[in-house]
Amino acid sequence: MAEVVTQLGTTPQRRQLLRNLIAYRALLASDGYQSGIQFIDGSFVENVEGAANRSPSDIDVFSILSAPRSMPLT
Repeated sequence: MAEVVTQLGTTPQRRQLLRNLIAYRALLASDGYQSGIQFIDGSFVENVEGAANRSPSDIDVFSILSAPRSMPLT
């Protein structure tokens, strides 16, 4: 994540989107997801500011996660 933040967190709007992504990842971890891979795509990974004169409005994320072990029912 450090490299993603360094390379793509170049404006206040982008940094806010990254904070939201980090919060999402923390939520996944708190639900027990500990391994997987995420792909980040969309205008967030492009120079949309230069190409379309606007900021990205979201981050497209595709996640492939290993399901957490279920808590035994008691």
